[in-house]
Amino acid sequence: MGEIKETGGRLTRRAGREYVVKALYMAEFYPPEEREEQVKLFFSMENLSEAAVAALMERYRWADTCKNHADSVLVAASRGWDLNRIGRTELAIMRLAAAEICSDDDIPAAVAINEAVELAKLYGEEQAGSFVNGILGKVAKKYGTESV
Repeated sequence: MGEIKETGGRLTRRAGREYVVKALYMAEFYPPEEREEQVKLFFSMENLSEAAVAALMERYRWADTCKNHADSVLVAASRGWDLNRIGRTELAIMRLAAAEICSDDDIPAAVAINEAVELAKLYGEEQAGSFVNGILGKVAKKYGTESV
């Protein structure tokens, strides 16, 4: 991960998104009852302020709450692709972006998609950026005004 910019205990939106994607990815390897504690431990180990950890935990909880709806939106948009066939990295990235597109009025769909594509290029497979862009474009077109 690149240099994290923290000002007054707040991360840049991009850095925060990257942390939340990592947490969503990581959480899938733990039983549900351990996930939140493991995510908090991960954030705490990143040498961030208490305010930044609290903000990240809040965003992670929100994204985790939206996960089931995001999955149904992604399934509908990715005709022919079972979510189990999508790489875990790309899935974590798309889950957060789908939740943002569907229910975060502060983030325009184009921004959520662009950020997801950049994360997919950074952390995903070779063609991940194109794949993520295609799926999330369909999500934005069909569900961009829906609330989770």
